[in-house]
Amino acid sequence: MAYNSLIVSSAQTQITLSTGSNIYNIVTGVQLSVNKTQDVTEIFAIGSNPPIGIKKLNQRFNGSLSLQTGEYETIIDAINATIQTGFIASLLDLGPFSLGWTIEMNDLVVPKSIIYSLDNCIAASDGYSVDRNSPETNTSIDIQGLGITRTVLNL
Repeated sequence: MAYNSLIVSSAQTQITLSTGSNIYNIVTGVQLSVNKTQDVTEIFAIGSNPPIGIKKLNQRFNGSLSLQTGEYETIIDAINATIQTGFIASLLDLGPFSLGWTIEMNDLVVPKSIIYSLDNCIAASDGYSVDRNSPETNTSIDIQGLGITRTVLNL
């Protein structure tokens, strides 16, 4: 069996950041990492020593996005152009936003597009890094939030 159809390159993935009705394509994304978690609580019956089941609680996610600093600053300027009152200096000052990514799986028998959306994101931290031996300057944003949706569309 050929496994090529299961391998998705980074060139087949598009990352977007959304605030309200504005969508910003992240074209210089260096890395996106997402960790989805939930609490699990044991359920006990009266007079029972071992648990009789488990219950899921508090689904959430945290993640990190790294991109070129120039693009980060351009997105901040674009967001500031749409704000009616005040300005933001970083995504830490922005209210809830969405972060999404689309995976194109073109080599399947029925090609499909998988769209993930991380809703109600809040920036927990952001940072800047420059390496003397690198032509790039990067900004990384740590995010936390609730609400993960997955949509599958046939191409």
